[in-house]
Amino acid sequence: MRDGMTTLFPAPGSDQYVSLELANTVVTLPGEEIEDGLASPEDATGWLISHALVPEDTQLLPYC
Repeated sequence: MRDGMTTLFPAPGSDQYVSLELANTVVTLPGEEIEDGLASPEDATGWLISHALVPEDTQLLPYC
């Protein structure tokens, strides 16, 4: 998670289903500001590793 990212309450059931937590990584804040917790390959890699969804040596790469 990036520094300064808004901390939100977890989606109900996300403690049981990681897919719900994944769906809650992009939110629209007041003023139509969009906050994406997985905006960079580094953020996404860290999230996947922290949820034991990929091996710890995984490194996602940016693609256009």
